[in-house]
Amino acid sequence: MKSLFVSSWLVGSALAADVEDGFQCLGWTDLACAVEVVEDLGDDASVEAELLRARVDFHSGRSAEAAERMGTIVRRADELDLYQLAGEMPGGRRMSDEHIDDVFGEPGKLKQELEEDHAMYVATAEAQSDLVESRIGDVVVLHHPGIERILVEDAAEAIQLGRERIAPLLGGDVPGVVRVEIYPDTASFTAASGLPADAVRTTGVVAISKWNRLVMSSPRALGKGYGWRDTLVHEWIHYVVSYNSHDQAPIWLQEGLAKSTEMLWRQDDFELEVQKQSLLAGALQTGEWITFEQMHPSMAYLPTAEAASLAYAQVSTMMEYLQVSTDRQALSRVIALVKDGEDSKDAVADVAGVRFSKFEDGWKAWLAEQDLVGERIATVPTVLDGGDEFEYDPVLSRRRDLSNRARLGDLMLERDHPEAALTYYLEAKPEDEPPSPYLQGRLAQVYVELGRPGEAQGVLESSLRLYPDNADNNRLYAELLHASGDDAGALEHYLHAAEINPFSLPVQQALSDLYTSAGDGDRAARHARYVRILQFRDEGPDDDQG
Repeated sequence: MKSLFVSSWLVGSALAADVEDGFQCLGWTDLACAVEVVEDLGDDASVEAELLRARVDFHSGRSAEAAERMGTIVRRADELDLYQLAGEMPGGRRMSDEHIDDVFGEPGKLKQELEEDHAMYVATAEAQSDLVESRIGDVVVLHHPGIERILVEDAAEAIQLGRERIAPLLGGDVPGVVRVEIYPDTASFTAASGLPADAVRTTGVVAISKWNRLVMSSPRALGKGYGWRDTLVHEWIHYVVSYNSHDQAPIWLQEGLAKSTEMLWRQDDFELEVQKQSLLAGALQTGEWITFEQMHPSMAYLPTAEAASLAYAQVSTMMEYLQVSTDRQALSRVIALVKDGEDSKDAVADVAGVRFSKFEDGWKAWLAEQDLVGERIATVPTVLDGGDEFEYDPVLSRRRDLSNRARLGDLMLERDHPEAALTYYLEAKPEDEPPSPYLQGRLAQVYVELGRPGEAQGVLESSLRLYPDNADNNRLYAELLHASGDDAGALEHYLHAAEINPFSLPVQQALSDLYTSAGDGDRAARHARYVRILQFRDEGPDDDQG
């Protein structure tokens, strides 16, 4: 059997250079190039060619086919030492050590690495088994066939706007189809992403860009939702940067480029989240920063969500400062230099026109001039697959003394005693930090019941300034604005609530009604369709609108 395999290897080895090109294409995030190599392989049945086919299947989203191929490769690996054979090419040629390691792993680890890959492919295939694909233009979305269908059109819209507005800043777009995979729960996301659930809980990483695919959790998986479209565009930017840099950009630069531009699909200017402003203001005072070494190999492995947020804040503002101090094509020039092999810090320094240490000094001085929110704002916890209301709150989740008073307030409100509820809620306000967004929302509800809508609006305005991404408070504030006749303001806050939690039926119904009143029939029809899906009155698959 071994002699037969060696014969097959030697016959296939005439195409080894082409196969190596295919692996190089995948390493450069150029899937189209790798697909072309596979098509040119013909009937090459060597293990290396089969491994390339399995990789291309997996990168293309064909996880079941990839798992089947990899299972066969693992069985063949049990019989043969492929690593040794990899160095024995006809004519005395030898593949580069780097390529051998990329394809087969270190000596003695071949079987283990192939088995790990096989397990990953099988787990991904299982996670995808109940999902369906929808396509709009050049965006393919894998999603659950139920209420996740409301995400498809919004996902495609965000990617398409990103391609128009952000790709030119980064050196151009990745040609071809963008594949988005939205997993309905934590178990399926962690299976398909390879991230441990603990890392997701600790740092709040709910999406990755890997294997030429954008893999993310549905906002439904986090209970209260999250800014999923900004997150989607963030991961797409990683894809673009990896393609344009031949995957040479280190994590700090990757994250800086993505975090500094992720919002530009929907607005013109860079904007930093309030909580990250708070962390930067604190770091400027203490001098305690997250180092580039700590960020490697991934932000997902930093020790706390606060550390991850500070790291993102640092690198994103660095990239914004680079553009402010030069011009808006600075990012694309950095990416081009990194692609050509220049060290990332040297590339930034070259574009900035100063030494990197001088650039860092300038960045910190520029930060000190910004109007950063100075209050200490707690990090919103990442709660997976549901939980107690207080678990979602950045303050009450860690302050039992306050949460107990808030629970008593809830009890009084449920029993229709708003005055008593107000007393308990006011007692639940902390003295040493801003009050919790959950508490402020409850206070606003009490004020509404007591006929004091002006006070309710004031409470919500104060809370949304510090915690702008609370979907419930945005919804309640929108209701108050609509009741006061401010339909434009109401629309803005209903839209923001929908960006965080698109599965709220009252929010989608309100958006449909407001767009109808405004004469925007297309938008009204979109949200009316979402209402039907959420009410399980529209059970058909999404049409292919490509």
